[in-house]
Amino acid sequence: MRLPMLAILAGLAASPASAGDVPASDSHGIATAVMQADARALAVVGKSDTAARHAGRAGYYRTLGDLAQSTRWARACIANPQVVAEPGQQLM
Repeated sequence: MRLPMLAILAGLAASPASAGDVPASDSHGIATAVMQADARALAVVGKSDTAARHAGRAGYYRTLGDLAQSTRWARACIANPQVVAEPGQQLM
């Protein structure tokens, strides 16, 4: 029972077509922009004056491959009380 389930999960993870079926979205478009490596869109959100600016900056640096900066901004996002208070931002 366990082996067939692992085989199915491995097949789904290896399939590039399955990535398009992931319903990940947020009102700022950060999740979609990160999945599409759209650094331009993330830079716009990162420069905004919204609660999503830290998450936008984290995603921006993630798409550039600068994981240290991405982690720094992700931690700032988590610490920001405005992000927690914003409804519908479970992905952020």
